[in-house]
Amino acid sequence: VSSLSKVKTRKEESRRDSAPSEGDRQQSTSVRYNESTATMEKLAVLKAWAEVYIKACEVSRSSPESAVAALDEFGDPINPSSPDLLQLVSAELENLRKHWLSALRDHAMLQLPSQFEPQLPPGGGAYYSSATAETAAVYYRQSWPSLLLASAYWMSREDLALATRDDDLPAPSNPASPGTAISSGQSSQDRLDRFRLVLGLAVKSLCSSLSDQPAGSQHTCVQTLYQLFTCDWSCCHLANDRSMLIELLSVLHRVLLTAEVHSQQIALQVVSLILSSYKDHLKQEKSKSADASLVGEGGKDGDLQPGQSVVFASLEVCLCAVVRAFPMLSPQHVNTSATLDSTTRAMHRA
Repeated sequence: VSSLSKVKTRKEESRRDSAPSEGDRQQSTSVRYNESTATMEKLAVLKAWAEVYIKACEVSRSSPESAVAALDEFGDPINPSSPDLLQLVSAELENLRKHWLSALRDHAMLQLPSQFEPQLPPGGGAYYSSATAETAAVYYRQSWPSLLLASAYWMSREDLALATRDDDLPAPSNPASPGTAISSGQSSQDRLDRFRLVLGLAVKSLCSSLSDQPAGSQHTCVQTLYQLFTCDWSCCHLANDRSMLIELLSVLHRVLLTAEVHSQQIALQVVSLILSSYKDHLKQEKSKSADASLVGEGGKDGDLQPGQSVVFASLEVCLCAVVRAFPMLSPQHVNTSATLDSTTRAMHRA
């Protein structure tokens, strides 16, 4: 726990050292770490905490049968008790999640193309300065997958789950004071910003070349998507944005083409979650519409435009999944087999 005392944003450190004495200044100059080294240390601490939290969440959701099976010959658990591990992190979770999200924002800014450089904060990010941005980007690239998945776990267990419960409550008969309404609006916007940050980083990584990403990042990003969309709030938000839904289905289609089997299975679970939510969304729209036949896609002619249709994007994903499971159904496989058969018959005639 004491390792967290080393993790402070540059803004917090500047407030602490805002008016040092001459002696303090000399001592600080002599013992202060190089900024790049300090960035590496902070990110290493945050990554370690993130991995502990991820492991605690994974163990806590395991079935009782698996927990009973993990006993030694004396009946004692082989692994540490997950509630104890989760309680250890939970005590620091409010502080940790702020640092995780700050580091992810830094990473997102450092990944922007060079033409956006004038729009970056002139003083740097939360844990790096503009002078050390190039070196710091390497450290962020090594740490961000764990921070991303840990943030997604926190959002699914705390942040977005709370939003889902709040949305289910009836509106109060006596509205609160204007200040409370503003606070609620700011909280909703902050939640939406966090969701977009985590979703955007995951999607960007899944769209990038695997050679440019850390090992295992593809699987981590698919897990992140699954954690986000286990919450009704995320699914409902996505169902209301058809273009974003189509884009995400295209990304998941790419995952099915390039990922290993376990990641494919999780990707299909994500597809099931978001399409089930979209189906519920269409039912609600039909119940509100005077002409239910106009709700949805295709119109009167039933035309589905590639790139603009949720149905078409879903069919692409389904076809890809079927072909991966049964390669002999692939048209390319059929054409190749027919060509080989023709070549073989020609050789026999010769």
